[in-house]
Amino acid sequence: MKPPANIEKYRAVCSGHRRAGYHNREENETPAPKLKRAVSAEVPEIRRIIAEIKKKYPWLADTGDAGNRNLSKIFTWLQDNDAADGWTQHNVEVAVQVLLPELDSDPKYVPSQPPPPSAPPKPEPEKLEPWQLPLTASKQQLHKASPEALKDYLRRAREA
Repeated sequence: MKPPANIEKYRAVCSGHRRAGYHNREENETPAPKLKRAVSAEVPEIRRIIAEIKKKYPWLADTGDAGNRNLSKIFTWLQDNDAADGWTQHNVEVAVQVLLPELDSDPKYVPSQPPPPSAPPKPEPEKLEPWQLPLTASKQQLHKASPEALKDYLRRAREA
């Protein structure tokens, strides 16, 4: 094949102006993705840890479709964040705290109602001597009372 008449223009087009694509080696050399640890656990261990988590977050769904979604989210989070020891109490607690807004709640969960406030204790009825006035004495009783009974009445009224 005979080179074109304007060889300089031909060289400028063919060399140095590579398009992105299959043969451009620099663009095709992406680093390999980092391998993630597989997170696995035995069913009794999963149940034990979820029961502990359920004590802190009683509304958390642990059965049915919502429970399966929650477990899937927790396992995925542990794997994506390369949890060192896998399915452990600490790792699952951290995952639940991070995923709290995304986790599904148990549809059967009913929050416990606080107990109704107890009635204030009734004061014991006063044990009075026959000459003493009750704290609920009327004006008429106060006018008829002796000075000693009035002093005693005022002292008890101030203490109450």
